[in-house]
Amino acid sequence: MVWTRQAVFTVDGQGFDQYEEYRLARITSDEASAIKIDTEEARHGHRWWTIEELATTSETVRPKKMASLLADVLTTSAHSLAPRDLGRVNEDTDPE
Repeated sequence: MVWTRQAVFTVDGQGFDQYEEYRLARITSDEASAIKIDTEEARHGHRWWTIEELATTSETVRPKKMASLLADVLTTSAHSLAPRDLGRVNEDTDPE
């Protein structure tokens, strides 16, 4: 696990307050090519992103600063990596 956070948001007028954990899996490009994604969660599409793509996309990405957070994780020794708590975030009102 690399990040945790508490996210507050609304969908169709319904409020949600959820605990989230973000995890990182390191795989090769050959492994990524061989993975078949056909779960219900991927019904709207699936793709692999580069850090540069995450930093410049107009798509919704959570956590919002994932590109810079991911860059930090990838340059940190795996042995010294402890989960980082990103705090409580209100997705409806927090700008970033």
